[in-house]
Amino acid sequence: MYPTQESKVLKFMRVVAVSTVILGAPLLIFATLWYTARQLPPDAYRLPPADAGTDKADGADAASPDSGTRTTLVDPSLPKEYPEPVLAAARQTVPILATFKNGKVGTGTAFLYMSGIVISAAHIVDSQGYRNLTRLLVWCGDENTDAEILAIDTLRDVVVLAADCGAEDLKLDPARLQDKERLYVTGFNYDGLYTARRYVKTTQARPKASFTPRAPELMDPRIHRMLIETAKRKIPRVQAVDGMLIPGNSGSPVLRPDGSIVGMAVLVDQLQALTFMVPVANIRHVLREAGVK
Repeated sequence: MYPTQESKVLKFMRVVAVSTVILGAPLLIFATLWYTARQLPPDAYRLPPADAGTDKADGADAASPDSGTRTTLVDPSLPKEYPEPVLAAARQTVPILATFKNGKVGTGTAFLYMSGIVISAAHIVDSQGYRNLTRLLVWCGDENTDAEILAIDTLRDVVVLAADCGAEDLKLDPARLQDKERLYVTGFNYDGLYTARRYVKTTQARPKASFTPRAPELMDPRIHRMLIETAKRKIPRVQAVDGMLIPGNSGSPVLRPDGSIVGMAVLVDQLQALTFMVPVANIRHVLREAGVK
């Protein structure tokens, strides 16, 4: 009888072990995701400035940020295979560089909406508190030009700037996006910290997409609160396009083939490989606040 009893005990132990693994695996995965989320840096899901929070990168200009000698240089070349209206809008996409009282710097993306008016993502100039800005530079033509804030809405994540830049008027298109509609996004790749190379990419609209169910656990709590607050105030929600932009491309315009702007990139969802953009309605709201028609 002893061998039989031993076999029953071993069988029972195997059942317990397997049950523990099956029941414990989801808890272990959840705990791992929760711990990982706690380790994510601030703005992990928001497209950060290319060098936000850094004092100086290897090989960067050694000059002090307050000296005004740190600048962004732009390679003017663009691919030729895209519609000319898209390329025309891409030429009015520019880098911006913010320096702050604490010595930190950040580079982002903006677009020249019309002569003298520049639009970008608010979190670029608010990464260290926009009231702590010491200087804000926008690339105009072939040089960096000082800019000032006309209106900023951190909830809608839009900032409107004034700068002495000549530009053609761009059109904001509020028409509803269709699923898988072909769109274009234009921004910058950075060769080193302060050299920017323009690009244009094809993408597709995903108007029904929303952040993954785990996003509130994994994303920066500040952004989660922002999304909750925008929903509470019935502010038009961010909308998705395929693919993820790289750091430094917050503020990149998203375009239809006719060159009209349907949104501005501000967030990424790494779990779904999507970029989220603020819609035209939010951009128009801040333009009105700035007194721009």
